[in-house]
Amino acid sequence: MFFKNPAGTAVLLAGVFTIPRLLEREVGGQTLIYRKEAGDSDISGDYNVYDTEKEVDADGRDAVLKGNRGKYKLAVFTSCSVSYSLYCENGLSENKLVAVITEIVLYVA
Repeated sequence: MFFKNPAGTAVLLAGVFTIPRLLEREVGGQTLIYRKEAGDSDISGDYNVYDTEKEVDADGRDAVLKGNRGKYKLAVFTSCSVSYSLYCENGLSENKLVAVITEIVLYVA
């Protein structure tokens, strides 16, 4: 289930799903692929090489964003011994992707 957050992006209510989980949704003309699994490793399944890989703080949790030319397509992070990945087909800005991560974490913490 998605809803719109203040950043204008669609956010997945992650807390309602059981582990492991893979969910693909079309939101605003963009495909988002969300993964969730017990553990603390990169579960994205994305082995592409990106120009940019950046560690960011998403509401007190470390996340790694990967992308090209200022658009981040992949975020991987952990919370409460659960690994998450979020793939955005067309990419999002750093601020929007961090906002999505923060919203996901709020519903699983």
